[in-house]
Amino acid sequence: MLQKNYVKVAPCKGCTDRAVGCHADCKLYIEWSDENTKKRDEIRRQKEIWSDHYYLPTRRSR
Repeated sequence: MLQKNYVKVAPCKGCTDRAVGCHADCKLYIEWSDENTKKRDEIRRQKEIWSDHYYLPTRRSR
């Protein structure tokens, strides 16, 4: 089953320390980004498995 429990909203929303270019130095954002990337990759992998499982050839043999 596909997992859709990853957080889409970055921790930057409502952050009082937010400034231009702070993503490079913000530990909260870097941790969130790494975790979110892992979850997105896992979801992508699961979608590939499901699409391969339900693949039907479009060409029929005559």
